[in-house]
Amino acid sequence: MNLLLTLPALVAVMLGFGASSEPPRPRLTGIAHVAFYVHDIDKARAFYRDLLGYTEVSPMKNADGSLRLTYFKVNDRQFIELLPERAAGSDRLAHIALATEDVEGMRVYLKARGVAVPDKVTLGTVGNTNFSVKDPDGHAVEFVSYSADSPLAPQANPSRGVRLPSSARAANPARHGGSRRSLGEGGQPDEQRLQPDDKGPVSSILRHAGILVGALDPAMAFYRDILGLRETWRGSSDSRTLSWVNVQLPDGDDYLEFMLYSALPPENVRGSQHHICLVVPDMSAAAAAVQARAAGAGYTRPIEPRTGINRKRQLNLYDGDGTRSELMEPGTIDGTPAPSSTAPPPAARIRVGVCLDPAQFDAAQVAGFDYVEINASKVAGLPDDEFQQLVKRVQQLRVPVAAANVFLPGTIKIVGPDVDKEKQEAYARTCLARLKALGVTVQVLGSGGARRVPDGFSRDEAFAQLVDFCRRMAPIARENGITIVIEPLRRQETNIINTEKEGLALMKAVDRPEVRILVDYYHLSEENESPDILLESGKDLAHVHVANPKGRVYPLAADESPYAPFFANLCRIGYTGRVSIEGSTTNFEVDGPKGLATLRALTACR
Repeated sequence: MNLLLTLPALVAVMLGFGASSEPPRPRLTGIAHVAFYVHDIDKARAFYRDLLGYTEVSPMKNADGSLRLTYFKVNDRQFIELLPERAAGSDRLAHIALATEDVEGMRVYLKARGVAVPDKVTLGTVGNTNFSVKDPDGHAVEFVSYSADSPLAPQANPSRGVRLPSSARAANPARHGGSRRSLGEGGQPDEQRLQPDDKGPVSSILRHAGILVGALDPAMAFYRDILGLRETWRGSSDSRTLSWVNVQLPDGDDYLEFMLYSALPPENVRGSQHHICLVVPDMSAAAAAVQARAAGAGYTRPIEPRTGINRKRQLNLYDGDGTRSELMEPGTIDGTPAPSSTAPPPAARIRVGVCLDPAQFDAAQVAGFDYVEINASKVAGLPDDEFQQLVKRVQQLRVPVAAANVFLPGTIKIVGPDVDKEKQEAYARTCLARLKALGVTVQVLGSGGARRVPDGFSRDEAFAQLVDFCRRMAPIARENGITIVIEPLRRQETNIINTEKEGLALMKAVDRPEVRILVDYYHLSEENESPDILLESGKDLAHVHVANPKGRVYPLAADESPYAPFFANLCRIGYTGRVSIEGSTTNFEVDGPKGLATLRALTACR
């Protein structure tokens, strides 16, 4: 499911309100598994089985005999899950799974905290009870508990991390020094140090998963403030900008490593960032064992241990898709903890999306867009069964459906003598509730046909009707965590609120925090309005649309239109919201990535 943290819920998170009336958070005890997509399962098996030494368990097939998914056992409570890729060049991370003792209780808790969750938990094919949500960066987060007869069920003491081998601690107490808590307290059998001819697992501890994070604050609001993870360390690769933040699960020793980026890398190169970390007691022994297995596993990359910024010895290994498995010793090279960085996180950047029908959502994901924008009136008009199919499809996407255009069909009038307030509100409740289920947080109010003033009708009265409509929509939007943005439209499309100045006047007359302003480069250009109007919009600007005015097509080059003053003013007002391409193309596979690159360059504030 998509994560949807409403504005009131976010405020409650930040200020601590409402805690007494919320259900308690069930325990989160560890990382159960991390799932990756692979292009070639045979090459993946050679890496995870033959090089890393993990046993494959519970492979599952589709009806046609093709592989559906398979698991590689790290220890009695942790696995690596592999699935055939869904699209070439797409992100390799499928999901991370966190173990909890009460899956249904976690679902109820998250719902109470403003997170969009499924209506019920499901029973997986291997006996696991689970459900999934999406974090602020679109990563799927699964909450799971295994039944006693599941082939993946923990065999001993599932509520704790795997214990660090006593042999490793005894061999070098300084290197592996620190609190018992920091090293793990699980009741698992001791692991012996690998010998070069060993065929067993290179590690039996999956200590952390690394995930890409585009904005630290929303990630912390979800993982720390809602899920209860505790920050343990921050690191910087250059001492100027924060690069990593580690957050430990509240009831176990495993943790997540946030890999911070102001601009997330394209999906086809995320394998080196999205990763798992496998703890080894002695890096030299582990590297020697891996080296001895390399030829048999067909592994040809360099095997070169190094010391990381955290002052721990590490060895990076890569499967056939470039997904990284990081071997790491549990302690620093001399037993002295690495200091936490005080560098600021990467500056927030403008996110670039595209307006598309659902049939092209996968293509937008492959192209690397930060989000997609959907047609709201089409969503509202779907039969219930088709809408549920759309919800399930969106749940499988990594790219979020974050915004919606075309709020109202032309048949639902908001000005003129035929206004039906009950019809408006009934439509809005259905539409915005459905958009909430998809993850939408911004609804564009363009709808030129719905707001066209009939001939002979008072324009003052029409303006008053627009104000009244927006004020009545505000509480419905608030209930669904959605901001409504007023879109000025060129005169050929409607005859009221044609300029940004007029849109600002309407927004100020409405005077509701849920109603803000949008600027559309195409309409601004068509109305010959100066881009300096953005300086008046300032912090009230909540969304942007862009198209090349010459044909209302995708923007494909920075010099094809006088974009520079427009985007310079976006930077001057500190805009860090979303910018959507809203134009036409006959070849999305070519124009989509090119338009994205053009807007990324134009929005790179310096």
